[in-house]
Amino acid sequence: MSGEPRPGDRILELLDYGFTFVPGCHDCLSAAVLERAGAQALFVSGAGVAASVAGLPDLGLTTSSELVQMAGSIVSNAKVPVLVDADTGFGNELNLTRAVRAIGRAGAGGLMIEDQSFPKRCGHLQDKRVVSRDDFALRVKTAVSLCAEFGMVLIARTDSLATDGVDEACARAKLAHDLGAHITFVDAPMTLGDVERIGKLPGRKMFNAATGSLTPQLSFDELDELGFSLVIDPCVSLYPTIDGIRRTFEDVDSARGFEPLTRFQMQPRDIFEQVGLDSWLAIDASARGDLRRES
Repeated sequence: MSGEPRPGDRILELLDYGFTFVPGCHDCLSAAVLERAGAQALFVSGAGVAASVAGLPDLGLTTSSELVQMAGSIVSNAKVPVLVDADTGFGNELNLTRAVRAIGRAGAGGLMIEDQSFPKRCGHLQDKRVVSRDDFALRVKTAVSLCAEFGMVLIARTDSLATDGVDEACARAKLAHDLGAHITFVDAPMTLGDVERIGKLPGRKMFNAATGSLTPQLSFDELDELGFSLVIDPCVSLYPTIDGIRRTFEDVDSARGFEPLTRFQMQPRDIFEQVGLDSWLAIDASARGDLRRES
């Protein structure tokens, strides 16, 4: 019905309220942990999905089906809005249409589309290639229309700073804004001057902190002052996962026993509580109660 809240409305409400940090997740468990810790929205990282679902680097090797399956599971369990990294749309405008429709049907609050050629690679790797400005405009137009159909917000990303310089990147971001993108995103700026220039572009802008990359490491307050509305960082879940698993295995292996695990002061139930154990037990108890009353 018209007038009912749509998935993207919650994202826009957060941005209207003020500067918003949306942490990156890569699977249902990382999403659940972040939500329980207080995240107001989640960003499904394309790089994270490639690594966790397919065991692959972020080189455009995953399929739209792999992304949609993981993103759909995250969305169905989350109580906060979810943004999904849809990469290039996995091909031309036909592939893009199929991917956006699938993400929309899953109930996502929004998605991100970029202008790299397919297959793409992580924005913080070398040797990226982008499509023409006209082809980028076609992607944005297609995505804007489809996002409107499903009530999602669109983040239009350009990687052209690395290939064609900051002038072209700013021109593409402005073009995407003029075509109706809700948020624009120039990926991987390497100087504070470029960040400052991007922050002056019209409309809402997103910044990828990409901790450990060549992008300037700025605080939330600094990014807010520079004109950005939204910041993401997929490393919030990926780095601790990689480091924690490696360190814990090494500790247990060297101790020749499981005593190092006791430092976490956790038990198996704590794992299940992160992903809704109590609500599922309540369903079970209710069903059993109904059965006893009927017998």
